[in-house]
Amino acid sequence: TGPPCERCAETVVTLQRTGDGTLPPVGVLGGMGPAATADFHRKLVAATPARRDQEHVPLLIHSIPQIPDRAASILDGADSPAPALVSVARSLQAAGAQLIVMPCNTAHFWYDELGQAVQIPVLHIVDPVLDVLSQQAALRRVGLLGTRATVAAGLYARRAQQRTDRIREIEWVLPGPVQQHEVVDAGI
Repeated sequence: TGPPCERCAETVVTLQRTGDGTLPPVGVLGGMGPAATADFHRKLVAATPARRDQEHVPLLIHSIPQIPDRAASILDGADSPAPALVSVARSLQAAGAQLIVMPCNTAHFWYDELGQAVQIPVLHIVDPVLDVLSQQAALRRVGLLGTRATVAAGLYARRAQQRTDRIREIEWVLPGPVQQHEVVDAGI
């Protein structure tokens, strides 16, 4: 989860502290894995400048660990989790969520399908990270550590290419196969 979830938590707090001051519910499409969902919740609570319980962001957490394996779908062509992701996103919308977050990098491979399936915004986990990187004027190269599926899908580089700012020029440094297996996979 790490920095992307921290940045998403900070973004959710910012997005919700607007308008007439009310806090519409945020839907959390979680369970991929359950610890990532719990970690995001902890980070969101920590990022919220609340003096009392009632000032926290209302959440609708839908934690479904049985969503088909994202990595197996991307890397091995196994069943797509898209139908399950869309179903959960629609249920969060029906329950009153005004924004959806998904604390799973790899699941953002199906971000476009999710965004088209609901009529509320879906926060892309990569966007807040790219926003922070774009503020670093001297930054030219960024090391990316993630699951094999996240790296193979090129989620960060592809999202960066959709932007119009200097972030498009970033060189993404990825671990080699041995480092991925022995260091990154072992740490995840």
